[in-house]
Amino acid sequence: MIYIIIFGVGKAIMGVGIGSLWAYNPQQNMGLMWGINMQIGMIAVGCSFVADYTRWIKNKWSDITYSGIVGLFPATSVLTIAGMIMALSATKLGVKEPWNIVEVMMKLGMPAMALVFVFLLQWTTCITSAYSSGLALKKVFGGSRFYLTLFSALVGTAFAISGIVSHFLGFVSILASWVTPVAGVIITEYFFVSRKSFIQKEGIYWPGLISVLIGGFVSWKVKFFIPAINGLIIGGLLYYIYHRALGLCISIEPKAEME
Repeated sequence: MIYIIIFGVGKAIMGVGIGSLWAYNPQQNMGLMWGINMQIGMIAVGCSFVADYTRWIKNKWSDITYSGIVGLFPATSVLTIAGMIMALSATKLGVKEPWNIVEVMMKLGMPAMALVFVFLLQWTTCITSAYSSGLALKKVFGGSRFYLTLFSALVGTAFAISGIVSHFLGFVSILASWVTPVAGVIITEYFFVSRKSFIQKEGIYWPGLISVLIGGFVSWKVKFFIPAINGLIIGGLLYYIYHRALGLCISIEPKAEME
């Protein structure tokens, strides 16, 4: 990864120059709020599934905080900036699809070994995605996690081969609208309904599902403020109102709390 970043950014800057990168003007201006919404939406999507991995760390606030601030934030920031520089440089050099990392790297003249590294890195990313999908499907439908994970991997591969990445921005926009209410429901359940205790719901929990669907619909259709935040707030608020109205919120916090 370090090799790809250093070599790729170096080739990009030497190929087109810093001034050319700063002067880049996209063909379609999506607007600042659109970018903010997409970024917040993607953070919310990641946080909604991060428990699949953070469940292996110690049950302390400090460890969870360190894993995000120290483990994720620096690396993702560097990768985002490096990817942006390489993509913009490749666009200046004639690449029409800057999301295609292979085409970008070939245009920048990076060696074949870099492509091998990219393949390995993408492999690990896809494995974690299939892992999360398998856990989610098992939670909803039951059955063998192995076969559900395999099914998720095959479906994801089929979508990739079909060229879904060509519609990447539209797909990300859907996630930003429809997954952020999930984060709102999770936050509300933990902090305001269950009061930091784990209360497992049996089967399909309709109040949560309906809150997510309403929040997602509003986020998708109502373009006011930041849609991702709107969906998160609406989904969480509806979930809380339902439980509060029926007296289902725990009024006293349990003694054993997360440190």
